[in-house]
Formats: sequence, structure tokens, C-alpha cells
Amino acid sequence: MAHNLAVALYQMGDYPAAHRYYQQAGTSFEELGAKQEQSAVLHQLGMLAQDQGDYPAARRYYEQSLEMAQALGDKAGVAKSWHHLGYVAYLQGDYPVARRYYEQSLEIKQSLGDKAGVAKSWHQLGMLAQDQGDYPAARRYYEQALATFKELGARWEPSAVLHNLGALAQAQGDYPAAHRYYQQSLEIAQALGDKAGVASTLHQLGMLAQDQGDYPSAHRYYEQSLEIAQALGDKAGVAKTLHNLGILAENQGDYQAARHYCEQALEIDQGLGDKLEIARVTHTLGMLAQDQGDYTAARRYCEQSLEIKQALGDKAGVAISLGQLGKLAEAEGKLEEAVRLWLAAVAIFQELGSPYLKLASSDLARAREKLGEARFEALVREAVSG
Repeated sequence: MAHNLAVALYQMGDYPAAHRYYQQAGTSFEELGAKQEQSAVLHQLGMLAQDQGDYPAARRYYEQSLEMAQALGDKAGVAKSWHHLGYVAYLQGDYPVARRYYEQSLEIKQSLGDKAGVAKSWHQLGMLAQDQGDYPAARRYYEQALATFKELGARWEPSAVLHNLGALAQAQGDYPAAHRYYQQSLEIAQALGDKAGVASTLHQLGMLAQDQGDYPSAHRYYEQSLEIAQALGDKAGVAKTLHNLGILAENQGDYQAARHYCEQALEIDQGLGDKLEIARVTHTLGMLAQDQGDYTAARRYCEQSLEIKQALGDKAGVAISLGQLGKLAEAEGKLEEAVRLWLAAVAIFQELGSPYLKLASSDLARAREKLGEARFEALVREAVSG
């Protein structure tokens, strides 16, 4: 009973209540000696922590579940745990570790003849390649996954892959292709009655319209997505859409509305304990304060966001925050401080193989021109020796 309630509450986005019932279910299974079920609950607690942005806790739960699966000789359970450990590493921006976990999981799935599992691993490897800017590899993985899911007659999974093919096309600036993929994904979700999937794709269509400068369409898509998320009781989805409405308002120069949306999102995220989203919204509030010339507030928000990302081990997020703090220092006329921050960001982006490296490098090139070669090189030597 407690386990079924936990699942329902998790799907509704009520994370604190879901955690409480999962804990109750785990205790009951432990008392009964039902190790298979206990391992499954630990895995679900990992997913819950992951969705709340608590990556250290997610990793702990997945590792506990993995240990039990290994002791039981449950190869499928081992592969599942490796897969999710890979996803946590991916979310933290630790791409080499993520790849290692994904490939370990993939190897087991292939040995078990688990075609659906193999396709899921290809899908995740595609997301990893996309985030590293290797778009040809990402497309190859996505298309392999999509072909396998279609061959197996899977219903929901093709929608997810089409959604990511849309995101890939969007990242490459091919907006007509992105729109086409999103529409295909949306049609499948609508046919399946997958309201959460519909809300997610409408949200992405909003981001696509925003990228194209079509703010009225972006606002309409976000509002449609928000309405569905609210009807589902999906608090996390509501918060993410409010955050994007805030970014949209900021792009339109409506700072008052932007702050209102972001503060609403932040309040929900804090109630959910969603650390990653708290960091993201706080980062946006910092950018908003900077746009308004309130550099003191901007620094406070950006440093709060950085602190959370560092605690989560979110390497990519840390680099993004360092880059933003560099832009703030530049705006304040503290160019040498900006260079130090950008050099730290570049070092992380290089380690991750991130496409953001190009943007951070352009910031450094601009600073080199302003400071002069000699002073700039001195700062680089100082950073290397430090």
C-alpha cells in the first residue's frame, strides 16, 4: 500500500510525500526480508532524489540498489543501476564517468538480449554526445534507438526520441526540422493520452519559438504547458514553466514580470527541495539583477547558485556560473577578476568536452585585446601556477 501511494505521489510531483511513503515501503520490505523489492525501492528513492536535484543522495541510493542487485545475481537490476548512475553523472556534467557507466550497462543489456534496454542506452548516449557538441554521433545514436523502438512496437519511447531529435535540430539551428520532430512527438503523446509528455513537448515548442524571437507563440505554448502541469498537480513541471516564462519576460525587457515568474518558480522549487532548479532559477535572478544594473544583488544570486552547484558536483553548472560571474566582473570594470573566472570556466569546459568552450574562449579573447598581451599572459601563468 505504501509503495503504491509513493508511486502515485511521485507521478504527481509531490516529492516530500512520495519520499515518506517510499521510506515506509522500504522499511516494510526490509523487515520481510524481501531483498528484490527493497532493491527496487532504493532505486526509486534514487530517482526521486535525482528529480529533486539531490545528486549525492541519488548516487547513494543507486549504489545501494546496485550492491543488492549484484548480491542477488540480478543482471538486469545491475544494468538498470549502472544506467541511472550514468544519468546522475551526466546531470552533474561528468561526461567521461557517464559514458563509462552507460557502456557498462549497455554491455550487460546486449548480453541479455534486452533490445529495449539497448535502445534506451543508445538514447542516453545520444543525449551525452549532443551535450558534448558531437552532433553526428548524437543523431546516429538517436536514429538507432528510434529504429529499435519502432521494431519492438514500443508506444511511448519513440515520442521521447523524436523530442530529443527536435532538441538536436534546434541546437544546430535547423528550426523547421526541430518543429517537425516536436510535432511528431506531440502527436504520439496526444494519441497515448500522455498528458505529461504533451506538456513537455509544448514547453519545448515554446523554447523553440523563443529562440526564433516569436515571443507571442512562445508565451502561448508555455501557458498551454503550464495549464496541463497544474491540472496534473505536477509541481516540478509548473515551476520549470514559470521559470521559462520569467526568462521570456526578461528577453522582452519586462523585468517586473520576469522577477514575479522566477520568484514563483523558486518558491515551488524550495518547497520540493529541488536543489538543481533552485540553482538555475537563482542564476536567472542574478542575470536579471545584472540587466537592471543591481550588481550587488546579481553577485549574491550568482554566488548562491554557484555554491549549490558545487555542493551537487554539477561541473557544467559550476562552469556556467563562473562564466556569468566573469561577465558581472567585466560589467563592474574588474577585468582581471573576470579573466580569472573565465579561465576557471574554460578549464572545466575543456575537461568536459563542452560546446560552451567556444563561448568562454571568445570572452577571454575579448579580454586579451583590452588588457594587452603581456598582462593577459601574466594572468594565465598565475592561473596555471595556482
